[in-house]
Amino acid sequence: MTRWTTTRIDNHSLARFIGPHPYVVLSCHAAIPAPHLFLFLRLMRELNTLGTDDCEFHVFYIDIDERTGIPTPQVECVGQANPAFEHLADRYSALYRLAE
Repeated sequence: MTRWTTTRIDNHSLARFIGPHPYVVLSCHAAIPAPHLFLFLRLMRELNTLGTDDCEFHVFYIDIDERTGIPTPQVECVGQANPAFEHLADRYSALYRLAE
């Protein structure tokens, strides 16, 4: 298993990186490997911009692949999802595959 420098991310520490995030709730924590921290934080920022008073995103689990170190958040949309959410999910899925 490859060892990376990691950054522990939870609901409170996320605010240090992306600012207020009223539409993204992390109900878990994970040690995100340094090579993938930027991409993970960008995803959280974009989810927050898609959120509305009628829609928020709950990240209830973050799996870290032991071989690649890629974090895979399990995201649940609570409320009426913005149609752009599916596009965002597909785009980040492709980016994570490219990072392998």
